[in-house]
Amino acid sequence: MFMIGQVAALRRGTCSIAELHRDVCEGGTALVAAAAERHVLDDEHSRGTDIAIIGIAAMVVREGQRCKLARLATAGAGPVPVRLRAAEEILEREGLGEAAIEAAARKATELVDPDADIHASADYRRHLTGVLTKRALTRAIGVARG
Repeated sequence: MFMIGQVAALRRGTCSIAELHRDVCEGGTALVAAAAERHVLDDEHSRGTDIAIIGIAAMVVREGQRCKLARLATAGAGPVPVRLRAAEEILEREGLGEAAIEAAARKATELVDPDADIHASADYRRHLTGVLTKRALTRAIGVARG
């Protein structure tokens, strides 16, 4: 798993306890445990006073160049963290090549509805979503086994 910035939950809205439990428990525990062994955290440019403008989390399970499972989520690109399902589907359908990564990053920019604040404009947050999605996927694919 590779994370950039801050990440909270992977839900667009509210859900029941049963839904949350199902999503976490059905195979998720084993995948997260395996990914934790290869965990990469990008703090190369981090300072104690930094404020995350956009956060992207990416997890990839691969079989060669085939993407068996992809999970992407963003925080800071809207009022709540968002799972980027349509971008995940691109990777699972098209594989882990450069074209698929680019397409998933482009789709991520379409899936967010960021607000502007004193730290960044909505357009900058949208742009940063694509840039960081590509970066997070590249790093996650690099550490994924298979």
